[in-house]
Amino acid sequence: MLDRFTKLKTGEKINALQEESFSFLRKPLLKYALRYQDTYPFDLLPPVENYLNKFLQKDELNINSIDQSVKDLIEVGRFEYSFSLNEISDALSILVNTENFNKECVIQVINHILEAFSCNLDEKEFLESEDEYLMKLIFPKN
Repeated sequence: MLDRFTKLKTGEKINALQEESFSFLRKPLLKYALRYQDTYPFDLLPPVENYLNKFLQKDELNINSIDQSVKDLIEVGRFEYSFSLNEISDALSILVNTENFNKECVIQVINHILEAFSCNLDEKEFLESEDEYLMKLIFPKN
């Protein structure tokens, strides 16, 4: 997997953060991963998408409350027929399973999602627009 995170303005801004926990980014990154499913849908993930969209409406996200059946479907996707499905499932797996969500997790999630985009588009066709989208999603006040 290529490290596209370092090419992003969003990446620079995240790297500058001195937070110990990055759990505050779990919600926007889940939204970002689900946006990929909306754009390039996989037959396996609609139940995951439906469940997580409802989950995201909660004020407090407790990953321990996510149904095991949802986590199981994500796990299946990590080893399925499509590289982009594998990448999105890897990103979702980190987001729904990692208790100590740190900066390294954020970097991995974003790189997995960008890698999935690279299966459908040339980097020149998506990197700048995805960076802009991420910036608005993660840092809406800037």
